[in-house]
Amino acid sequence: MNKRKFAFLILIISFGILVSCQISNKENSEISNDESKEIVGMPPKKTEVIEVEEDYFKKPVKSFMPGEYVIEDSNLDEGIYDIHIKGAGKLSITDESYNLVAEESYPNLSSPKDYFLRTSLNNGYIMNIGNGLVVDIYHAKPIEDDMSIELSTGYWLIDEELPAGNYSISLKNVYGDKSFISIYEDGKLIDIYYFVKNDDNDSEFSLKLEDNQLIVISGISKVVLNQQI
Repeated sequence: MNKRKFAFLILIISFGILVSCQISNKENSEISNDESKEIVGMPPKKTEVIEVEEDYFKKPVKSFMPGEYVIEDSNLDEGIYDIHIKGAGKLSITDESYNLVAEESYPNLSSPKDYFLRTSLNNGYIMNIGNGLVVDIYHAKPIEDDMSIELSTGYWLIDEELPAGNYSISLKNVYGDKSFISIYEDGKLIDIYYFVKNDDNDSEFSLKLEDNQLIVISGISKVVLNQQI
């Protein structure tokens, strides 16, 4: 095994997020007053530079079968994780007050796909894994400085996790019945894009992302961002 070490920027961000949006099968919709909900419970960011082994991001920290799990009882430290989901079924994560942090339903396909979700796992959070799913938890891998960036379903903080700028966006595998990309600033929803399952695979559009904004992706396996000069 290669014993070289690398310096990585590890983000420890406790989201405690409640995303409350009314989703419809409509693309590039304007925000109504009812949709302009706040993301609550987001404490200050803490950034730490650490050295890790080369396989730090390649080996799962922990694996879970279907069931209900409380994070502090599962030998997981608080932090941001990449969750690898295999199979078909429903995965939901709530905080200690049962506010929804993340919820994804994965379709039953003849050729099963693997899915990823980046999210915060804090003490008190409850993870419900539906029948038919197997979940592997990985340390969240920092985004490499590149002109082309791939994002999974989940939460991504601009400037801390990916640079601000103008991007062309392409979608790969819109799997959710209610799929969207939403942008938050200062805890408030400022823009949202809806996508229709199957119809919007390989869709492309442009998007400007600014420092301290939060991008939330749901129901889309992969979002590819290409920086525009």
